[in-house]
Amino acid sequence: NWTTGSAVPNLYNGGSYSIQQWFIDEFDENFQNSNGANITFGGRIKNALDILCYLPALSIPTDSKNLPTVGTHTGTITSAISTACGGEALSSDVTVTLTATDASDTTIYDRFLSISLAGSSCPFKIYAKIDSTAINIAQAEDQTCDGRDHGSRTVFLHNKSTNTTRFMYYSKAFSNFPSGFETYRGYLNETTDEAYVVGYYGGDDDGDSTFDSGVSFTAAGKPSAGGTVAISAHTNFTGNTVKGTYQACINPTTMAIDTDNSLACSVTGSDASSSHTNVIQALYDASAYDSLTKLYGIGETTTVGFTDETDIFN
Repeated sequence: NWTTGSAVPNLYNGGSYSIQQWFIDEFDENFQNSNGANITFGGRIKNALDILCYLPALSIPTDSKNLPTVGTHTGTITSAISTACGGEALSSDVTVTLTATDASDTTIYDRFLSISLAGSSCPFKIYAKIDSTAINIAQAEDQTCDGRDHGSRTVFLHNKSTNTTRFMYYSKAFSNFPSGFETYRGYLNETTDEAYVVGYYGGDDDGDSTFDSGVSFTAAGKPSAGGTVAISAHTNFTGNTVKGTYQACINPTTMAIDTDNSLACSVTGSDASSSHTNVIQALYDASAYDSLTKLYGIGETTTVGFTDETDIFN
């Protein structure tokens, strides 16, 4: 199931392929599905940071906080700006209205940005801090204006003093089942050269308390030094898959199994079946995310829900 067969549905168009290919795609920040969307955990990080490209490209005035000045501003996203900032080519220009207000609690974020695209009444909500100590961004999206009862939030927290980054993403559909559900947590310590990721990509068949058509996974490794990556995959698809938990030390260059059924790799990993229960299921059940209104309702204290490698998997 690691290298052959149709163990899991693929991330592109609903076909199926090996678990190995699933991970190759999932860890590619530029991978896009058949709709042209960046859907992997790396792609979600990339999307969250796109705001750092769009703001200067739109020539919106900034102040000493490196953020748009308080007030309302307008700009135009051209096709050239969109593609330069990692988006799709546009058939016509898009007018953007941005309203910036100061945060009352500046511990995590300095400013709140409400960004509306012409013709949409569902603005993107963004809290941001960009200074000598941190790059912190929280973003929320309500997709009901696109005809989907679906929402998402992204939080990216980079501490420049400790050279650490924490990240979380949560996306959920609230009707029209079967529907999508995905969530990721990531932690990077550049000083120790250690990275940890836990996530789930799949769906919810009927809106009940369980979701049974996806892959939960954990990964731990050294991004700069290389070595082997501890990979654990917990598959719970019905139908065409062999259900179970698969884990191994993986060569990140060849994607071959170095040591089968082991998580004692260059960085010790964590069993995905445990994280599926302790993190993924717990987040799915969390009252903070049980409605689109709550998921969309980020605030000045919104954070990632974990501290570091000691609690990312539990």
